[in-house]
Amino acid sequence: RVWPWNIWRLLHQAKRHLVSLLMGTLLNIWHLFALRGMRLRTRRVAQADGRAHLATVIQTRLTAFRIDETAVTLTDESLDYLWATFGSNLRLVDFFLYEVFQQLAERGERPPAGITPRMLHAVKARWEPPVAHRVKPQSVRRK
Repeated sequence: RVWPWNIWRLLHQAKRHLVSLLMGTLLNIWHLFALRGMRLRTRRVAQADGRAHLATVIQTRLTAFRIDETAVTLTDESLDYLWATFGSNLRLVDFFLYEVFQQLAERGERPPAGITPRMLHAVKARWEPPVAHRVKPQSVRRK
């Protein structure tokens, strides 16, 4: 996630060193790229186009954000679990996987090569989604 005070510095460094940036932000920052004379390609990924797309997006993110050369993957069964639990909501899957990795880090554990459904289910049993993504209870009309 990129914070506003860091964006300008990142853009300056990217242009100076001729590197591409992969950024995730809720902010509309196209004008900052335009001021620097940089091209911007946007992809909205709030919803997956299917299980295969979910698998591609999640695995790409796991690869891009790995800490070292150790690859972390999700088993096919884990992807099935995420799809059955969260459907096409990529943002909620991101929040949940962040929690999975945070809990591993808090216990001093490194992620195993393959994240299993059992691990996901154990975290899900104790996890509360962010307030904005919680299912709102249906209002009951009294007669």
